[in-house]
Amino acid sequence: MNNKPALAEKISSQGKMANLTQEGLLQLTAYLLSQGFSGLLLPKTDAHRSEYCPDRDNLVQFLTGFTGSTGCAGLVSKDSLQVKGAVFVDGRYTTQAHDEVNTDQFSVVNYTVKDVASWFSDSLNSGDKIAFDPQLFSLKEYEAYGDLLSHYGIDLVPLSENPLYELWKKRPVADKYPLSLHPIQYSGVSFTDKLQVIRDQMKKVSSSKKIPLDGFFLNYSESIAWLFNVRAHDRLITPVAPLYAYVPSSGPCTIFMDKSQDMSALISAFGISVVFKDYKVAFENNGLFSGKKIALDAGNATISMKNCIESQGGEVVKCSDFCDIPRSCKNKTEQEGAVAAHVRDGVAVCHLLSWLESAIANDIITELDVVNRLWQCRLEQNHIKGYSFDTISGSGPNGAIVHYRVSEKTNRTLKPDDIFLLDSGGQYLDGTTDITRTISLNKKPTSEQKDRYTRVLKGHIALSSVTFPTGTTGSKLDPLARQYLWQIGEDYAHGTGHGVGSYLGVHEGPQRISPIHNTVPLLPGMILSNEPGYYKVNAYGIRIENLVLVKKVMVKSSLNTDELLCFENLTMVPMDKSLMEVTLMSQQEVNWVNDYHQRVHDTLIPLVNEETKKWLRLATEPLTH
Repeated sequence: MNNKPALAEKISSQGKMANLTQEGLLQLTAYLLSQGFSGLLLPKTDAHRSEYCPDRDNLVQFLTGFTGSTGCAGLVSKDSLQVKGAVFVDGRYTTQAHDEVNTDQFSVVNYTVKDVASWFSDSLNSGDKIAFDPQLFSLKEYEAYGDLLSHYGIDLVPLSENPLYELWKKRPVADKYPLSLHPIQYSGVSFTDKLQVIRDQMKKVSSSKKIPLDGFFLNYSESIAWLFNVRAHDRLITPVAPLYAYVPSSGPCTIFMDKSQDMSALISAFGISVVFKDYKVAFENNGLFSGKKIALDAGNATISMKNCIESQGGEVVKCSDFCDIPRSCKNKTEQEGAVAAHVRDGVAVCHLLSWLESAIANDIITELDVVNRLWQCRLEQNHIKGYSFDTISGSGPNGAIVHYRVSEKTNRTLKPDDIFLLDSGGQYLDGTTDITRTISLNKKPTSEQKDRYTRVLKGHIALSSVTFPTGTTGSKLDPLARQYLWQIGEDYAHGTGHGVGSYLGVHEGPQRISPIHNTVPLLPGMILSNEPGYYKVNAYGIRIENLVLVKKVMVKSSLNTDELLCFENLTMVPMDKSLMEVTLMSQQEVNWVNDYHQRVHDTLIPLVNEETKKWLRLATEPLTH
């Protein structure tokens, strides 16, 4: 297996994809009106609910120009000459969306402030219909948006076909991602054992709902890849292929996939346990659902999947994804792999930061130069297969754009007095990484910058150091990371932590640390990010991100359990001491930094090159209070 992809990091397609023209927008509107629709609601995803959907399925970007990974688009029109559009995003993407979309055609709406339904109601009347694509809408989304819109008397109605595909004359061709086995030495648990876990969960749900489940129909490719221990190793970001799968309560499973590739290894490995069928026949009358009660994950399964089951005489039972919890609670092999992957990733990032600190004084360095250099540093590490997301390389004002994607158009030359934010990750066969470091390039930050960085650091330390009882959700811990910014009336418009997969998605549910209410408790083996931040628009951005592993702490407690939980840091890269205002830090916080840096030093010193050794020794010298 090739462990060294001979590819430079692919720069974001921002600004390269052709967008729908004004003429095309009018044609779209005319079509919708001809079908009795007064609007369109379009989520930023594909049929498999991918965060990073392929270019050819990125309809929101084609329609609006917005390249972010999360959001949706809306159109309303009462006649073909008057069109009103909007891009709905959260606080992470408001600045980016304003920069990317034509604001003469599309307003940018922060949907945490003004919800989607009320925006439509401003222009539409009771009895009007909004179109949606049933291949893209999940059951949960359809119910949520449908209920909200119904308060205004507006109906959400499925399209029989999406007109955007016909209007997209230069639609990118479909990428093919050959599927192959993910070896047990990295996955840790066999497909057979995982399948039994899923079937046991199906039995529990059958018992609790008093509905005998006959099967589970999946579209979420990351769950399918995890369950069957397969990966699309050639895909640089999120190594999965477009797949559907059917897991019956007994008997062979079915995977629907691109059958143009060589599947001999898969067929040999699975034997009679799995039947492989062509992706194109997933929704045909295949006899799998007739008269059966089929579980669908309400969060990801689409309306088209529901319609498919019901058209064949089956009955849909809405559930959570049975793969969610076992996938997110990493087994022993995956935990050990994560530790090893983060050591190698730490070597790569330290080589990059050592080079940057030396080069910035003498050379002209751009944001793209850093992106490409970092990729080359990662390519030197064993088991590297790709990057976990497009690297965020933001200097000065670009760093204030939370999910900034550097392109040829936005590429900025780094200046010595810049604050530089670098958020990146690698996909390794044994783990997925995600790290953010904020650097003062000339080591002479302003007092304001040191204050803000230190408050972010204090929040990071508070969350990293907490011990908490079993049953605690991430939303209960989130204030720990924000408290020191709140003291001065500041905050950040994104969650504090997301789940991370094992050589899978860098943003993995169901766990998260966020102000948004979450009913899923943090469990041993889960990996999450710890990434508070601060962003001064048009000036600079600050974020400190480590990945952490949820571990058990056995202590005597007056709580109802003897088992408490804590976080173990996985990320191995120093933090910039020049940005730390030690007078704002307690002795315990100083000790935390020194202990962390000593661990980084001791782990990486034997592994880095000579130049980086010098840099690392200085970067990890103890703070004094």
